[in-house]
Amino acid sequence: MHSLICITRFVHLTEQEYRQAFYTFILGVLAIHFAAVFFVWLAFPEILKAGVLTVCLFVSLVLLYRYIYIYVCVCECVRW
Repeated sequence: MHSLICITRFVHLTEQEYRQAFYTFILGVLAIHFAAVFFVWLAFPEILKAGVLTVCLFVSLVLLYRYIYIYVCVCECVRW
């Protein structure tokens, strides 16, 4: 019985560590995208170039959000 409790606790701690690593990774991706947007506006004074690159970066974020949303939903459905 003791080993079952230890395994259950280990699985719970592993899930917490996985979620924390996942959220940390997502925050890093967001930070890099926003840093890239700020750099674009500093590096390209032309509004057209900076606007196009900014739109590309935000489209990239939207696609990442969509992928992550699908990934999280599928993982939650499979888990249960």
